[in-house]
Amino acid sequence: MNAKANNNDPLAEFYRQRFRPEFRPIFDTWLATRPQADPKAPPTPFALPGYRSQHQEHARELESQSKALFDAGHRANHYADIYISATVVLATVLFFCGIIPQYRNSRVRLSLLGIAVLLLAFGLSKILVLPRAP
Repeated sequence: MNAKANNNDPLAEFYRQRFRPEFRPIFDTWLATRPQADPKAPPTPFALPGYRSQHQEHARELESQSKALFDAGHRANHYADIYISATVVLATVLFFCGIIPQYRNSRVRLSLLGIAVLLLAFGLSKILVLPRAP
């Protein structure tokens, strides 16, 4: 449009020859709306309802695929966080079981053993609810 407005027809034709094939008819339709003279005309050929770009369609498909992959990665990260926290809890169980023999008082030993059993149940329950790989 700038080349046409500046009466530079060779430059305008140079640009027109390099249009993508699917863009040429839309551009001609847009020019028929007289965008320079009619303020109600669409601002660009891309605003016309008939404009479709193969690249745009491909980009939408890729965006949809990337969203699905991102969601899958987010779920996998969530499961990894649960697994790591369960591992830390189970390591704490080992710690409590390791310090039990250090105490002579049977109440303290039973209390530490009770805490270890509760932590073991909690850690195992976190791992058991994780999905299994197919």
